[in-house]
Amino acid sequence: MVLVNTDGDREIEVDAVATLASHQVDAMIYAAMWHRLVPVPEGLPPGTVFLDCRPEGGGFPAVVPDDERGGRAATEVLLASGHRRIAYIDADEEDLPIASGLRLAGYRAALLEAGITPDPALHVRAEVNAAGGRSALGRLIALPPRQRPTGIFCFNDRIASGVYSAAHRAGLEIPRDLSVVGYDDQQLIAAELDPPLTTVALPHEAMGRWATEVALGIREIEKDGEIHRMECPVVLRSSVGPPLTSITPASDGPTATPSGRTGATTEAVPGWQPGSEEGTP
Repeated sequence: MVLVNTDGDREIEVDAVATLASHQVDAMIYAAMWHRLVPVPEGLPPGTVFLDCRPEGGGFPAVVPDDERGGRAATEVLLASGHRRIAYIDADEEDLPIASGLRLAGYRAALLEAGITPDPALHVRAEVNAAGGRSALGRLIALPPRQRPTGIFCFNDRIASGVYSAAHRAGLEIPRDLSVVGYDDQQLIAAELDPPLTTVALPHEAMGRWATEVALGIREIEKDGEIHRMECPVVLRSSVGPPLTSITPASDGPTATPSGRTGATTEAVPGWQPGSEEGTP
């Protein structure tokens, strides 16, 4: 087994593929840092598998996270707790990641299935970091009271961490006043926030196992260009609770009697379905 880290450098990648080809490798796993389309380097062996990315033009098997189902699952967690005004803080980058559109599609599908027409004002874009989360929440709580969200689904956990800090500054308590769901399950963020963040995990280990089994010939695939979408499990913690009538910054005064939340639990829920016993936040 030979491992090569190209750090995203195209020249290093070309040299690495040529070196591996010179060693007459039987198979190769081409892995990316995030779900995206990648150009196919020349000289790849027939047994190449793409991991967390898809090859431009197809022709090779690939495994990627099912981000549309993940976006749906994140939204369903909030719906199951009674939220109707749910915002999605999306990525705002010049080159939008594939996951952005897929998670948005899942968010919209879940709302429509629940009989809720998506409100364009509740879909906001932000930098994919804590500063972006702080800015986005500021825009959301500046909406008229009846339009403000009671639950927020964030593109990633870093955005969610910014939502937490902005909510604290605005006098809002999570999940009493505002419920938050992240994405990625970055342990140094999600598990360490107070309260711990409910989020959607990326199935890195499962994707790696699938790619390795295909490369070794242990797992059969239906066709060479198969794209396998791997389920993203919900990780339930303590950032989701029943909604208030509306969220109101402390300076505006209370508008409703808060509903309490007790206990702090962490539970991975693959195949979570709203209304199931283990999926109830």
